[in-house]
Amino acid sequence: PEVPSWDEVIATIEDVLNAVASQGRADCGEVRPRPLRNFITDRDGTINNECDRYASSIQSAYNGAWLSHFARYCTENALIITSAPLGGRPSAEGLMELSVVPRGIFTFTGSKGREYFNNATQRLLEVEELPQKQRELTDELQRHLQALCTNPDNTKFLGIGSGLQRKFG
Repeated sequence: PEVPSWDEVIATIEDVLNAVASQGRADCGEVRPRPLRNFITDRDGTINNECDRYASSIQSAYNGAWLSHFARYCTENALIITSAPLGGRPSAEGLMELSVVPRGIFTFTGSKGREYFNNATQRLLEVEELPQKQRELTDELQRHLQALCTNPDNTKFLGIGSGLQRKFG
């Protein structure tokens, strides 16, 4: 089969999105069933603004508004996943600090889905917690890496790519 042109692909995507959007809400304000059961997206593919540094790649406001509207009116469940840390903890910057969408619309997951933010309880949870000894070793490694990065010769490693990230799980 012949590969469609870029214009044909965009036209098909527009048709699908228009069909989905027209099913989500009636003109008279009557709420209809949402046409998509689940919407799962990766942060890097949908939200990331392609900065060189993870810590400065904050989601744009227009992207947050559009995704929130789409998730609210077109999906039953919306989830954002990233391999980076979830964040939401002191000294653990991650997805939650870099997203501008209102809490409760998406389920945020970090560290490749090993941790998530539970909207009902407003708590960060780990799918499978590390045993105490492994957690202590991980904490110790993080402290040593942070100490190494305070050396003037090593601070450059905080600004290259994703920098030093605290991953959980």
